[in-house]
Order: sequence, then C-alpha cells, then structure tokens
Amino acid sequence: MALAQEHGVPLCDNPALVELLAQIEIGEQIPEALYITVAHIIAFAYRLRDPQTTQPGPAGPLPTPRL
Repeated sequence: MALAQEHGVPLCDNPALVELLAQIEIGEQIPEALYITVAHIIAFAYRLRDPQTTQPGPAGPLPTPRL
C-alpha cells in the first residue's frame, strides 16, 4: 500500500471488502451479494478516469455485503 500511495495510486481502505473480494478467484462469477459493492468500485474507477463526468453513479458509503 505504501508503494501505491508513493506513486499516487488511489486506494480504498476497507479491510472487510478486501477480505470478501480475496475469496473470489479471478475469472470466477461475482456473487449476487457483491453486485452493489462492485458497482460502487466500477463507478469509482470511472470517476477517477473522468472526474468531470456528469454520469450518475452510486453515491454514499459502500454497503457491508454478506456472503
């Protein structure tokens, strides 16, 4: 994380989310319980790419998903 911060890579400090996502293998289907959380992550990435975007996206804190 220190290396990412040193290079200006945006981070989300959410240990519960990291733990949940670490359980999913690359290429594995995202569990339905994580759809909204993943939508927040995708919206965050789009806003990073274009901070001036007027496209609506999820707002507010990430919900705490349960698998």
